[in-house]
Amino acid sequence: YVILNAYDPITTCSSSVTLKIPTCCLTSGIAINNKKASDVLQDPSYSGYIINGNQFYTNTEIVVNGIFTVDVPFEFLNCSNLNFGANAYTYIEPGQTLTYDNTRVLGKCDTMWEGNHISNVTATLKIINGSIIQQAKRAVYSISGGNYFIEGSTLQNNYRDIVVSAYLGSHPGIVRNTDFTMPGNFLP
Repeated sequence: YVILNAYDPITTCSSSVTLKIPTCCLTSGIAINNKKASDVLQDPSYSGYIINGNQFYTNTEIVVNGIFTVDVPFEFLNCSNLNFGANAYTYIEPGQTLTYDNTRVLGKCDTMWEGNHISNVTATLKIINGSIIQQAKRAVYSISGGNYFIEGSTLQNNYRDIVVSAYLGSHPGIVRNTDFTMPGNFLP
């Protein structure tokens, strides 16, 4: 826990708040903690899971803690057990693409994850081929026209499935043949 105290000498007003900082979620599988996609692709400890240069492919549990920054094109392919820790999220940099292809994404440690942040109109998030994105605060968060393409997939048990921030112009986001469902409960 972190306790923040504030004092205003002009009004002699003071206030404090206690914040709970969640711990990283542990796994016996693969951990990706505060990494860039380029680092994962070049790290020898992940080499057995990388195919075709930029595709992460495994049925082993993966846990992402912190921020996973997509600074090069990156794809989770046929990953049936991809988990994000409390408040973890992806950040897709301008000009880059993150793809979930036949991949199941969940919150881990009984807490919602933040979601996928798409930085601007040149960044792209693809959710395709039966992928399921679950238990996010904002599964898809389009910033400054961040592009998304969602087809043949499911957004499920998210607080908000798609959030688009203010953007001037025609938004490039596309959703086709996708289910938005709420069969369960929200995580805290």
